Amino acid sequence: MVQEASEEDKLVSLNADGTDGTIIYPSKNIAVVVCKQLAGLVITVWSDHDKRNAKVLATFDNHGVGGMSYPNGKPWLVVTMDGYKVSDKSGSITDRGRFPRPAGAPPISCSHGPLTVVFQDRQHISLTFSMEGVVTREWQVGEQLLRRESHLDKVVGSARGKLELDIGKIRARQAAVGSVYVPRGPHATVSDHPGTGALKAMLANLPPSSPLHGTVRDLQSNDARLRLVSTLPVPAYGTSRTPPSSAPSPSATQALPPLASTSTSTSQLPPDQTQGLGSATGGRRSLVSSPLLPDFGSPPLSKTQRRLISRGSSQAAAAATRYEGRRAKLEPLSSAAVQAGVMGKDALRDALYCLVLLADWNPVCRKLEPQLQAGNHLLQAGAKEDPAGPCARVKVYRVDASDSIMLQTKYGFRAVPMFLMFFEGNLVAATNNITTGAELKAACIAALEKGRRGDVLPSHYKVGAFGNTQLDYITPDMSLLYTKS
Repeated sequence: MVQEASEEDKLVSLNADGTDGTIIYPSKNIAVVVCKQLAGLVITVWSDHDKRNAKVLATFDNHGVGGMSYPNGKPWLVVTMDGYKVSDKSGSITDRGRFPRPAGAPPISCSHGPLTVVFQDRQHISLTFSMEGVVTREWQVGEQLLRRESHLDKVVGSARGKLELDIGKIRARQAAVGSVYVPRGPHATVSDHPGTGALKAMLANLPPSSPLHGTVRDLQSNDARLRLVSTLPVPAYGTSRTPPSSAPSPSATQALPPLASTSTSTSQLPPDQTQGLGSATGGRRSLVSSPLLPDFGSPPLSKTQRRLISRGSSQAAAAATRYEGRRAKLEPLSSAAVQAGVMGKDALRDALYCLVLLADWNPVCRKLEPQLQAGNHLLQAGAKEDPAGPCARVKVYRVDASDSIMLQTKYGFRAVPMFLMFFEGNLVAATNNITTGAELKAACIAALEKGRRGDVLPSHYKVGAFGNTQLDYITPDMSLLYTKS
């Protein structure tokens, strides 16, 4: 015959000590949620409403920090790490203080419906949830100190920086407890965490009758055998990784000990006699050619290990992906090359040369150069898409300002950056109002069209001051480029 569950069993789902689980209202709404922590509880009490309209009536963590609220949602009791405060239903603070509370201070009680909270200090907070005739549970939600005693409890005074201890209390405790030390806190009873670090401690505490002793002994024997395996050959001189530059002299080879002297049949020794072999030979690796161990294959991998391996392979594949940069460095060009290949008769036909005069010491040039590299990339990308298009007929070069005295003198400017565009040896455009890569591309294509139409500047053209509206002038006392005429 199946016994019908009681009303309390239907509403309460807590473990034996009530430190983990839930309580629900008869309306099937969540009432209390309790979570067990290493040093205390985390508890939350909800109002009897659905999940959309439910409000938190009380919550406390394992440090005793939290509080209780009125049904309208306004705070009633608030407890922090430093102090507390109590408010009325309108939100006005009626009491507040800092820890520790004065001795003899009355407890603060907050009660509404099935919930009652009694607060003394952060270490003494009780929470009671009671539905009359159905369920009643009480929890201590204050902070649980790991140690409740201190060595300072035995101090009666100090003299010259030294503490004076109460010898009578110490001897009385030693007679009653058997130790003068402070008792261990709850954290000392935590079991060992799983992992390789706790394996030695777990094996050391095995009882003598445990059947694992034989397995541990076999593993230790295998470890001793593996330590004797030579993974790298040991030559008579030099090292196995870096061969010596020259062979040793005959006298040096005669002074070396023979290899047979260190190759006593250690591979035939039992494992318990070979464990200390490394220290007996001064830490020198055995020269015996150990037999190859059988291949046992790959170990089985867990689901987590397989996921990590697949993640690593995908990351390696992503790292191997090549990304195309959106900048192209400007090719440098010397002043001699400018005279011979750009301004001279040997200049290419139907091609535009854009000379960008830059100075490393100028902050405007340093800020502008990445934009010019982006513009050069746009031109190169356009040339790849349409090899017969205008972008394929444009070349952009970088000319160092310290090597541009000839250009400054010929065209009458003393400021950087400066853009000079030549078509078939003739100057087509001169400007310094280019600030982005798109503007560089548009200016070069426009200058190419002007050159094709024959719209070039006169040979005696001077840039003058109108071309330097966005730049600082280079004065004789601040520029290394200035030369006296």
